[in-house]
Amino acid sequence: MKHILLNKKFRYFLGLPLFLIIFMVGCGGSSSDDVVEEELSNLTLEATIVGVDASNPYGDGTGVVIFDFSANNANTYKLNFGDGEVAETSSNTITHTYIGSGTTTYTVY
Repeated sequence: MKHILLNKKFRYFLGLPLFLIIFMVGCGGSSSDDVVEEELSNLTLEATIVGVDASNPYGDGTGVVIFDFSANNANTYKLNFGDGEVAETSSNTITHTYIGSGTTTYTVY
């Protein structure tokens, strides 16, 4: 039996291309688990202060606000209520109670 000895440079030369081929094959292709993101459009939002009427133009004093929203290609909505609280929902409606009076800016993600 005859043994062939390869010098170190030649072994690395053969090993590197083989590693790259295996790496490229392992990283390529797609699977059914790939996520396709669609652009969000037509976002509408309505914030209703509970208890607003002619004698209570700023609500009934409970601080309850109902947020109704919809959008094309949206599965969930994340809201920052502007008072330190953040909520995420898959529903088109969420209710939040503000404590104290004043004006607050809310953000929808």
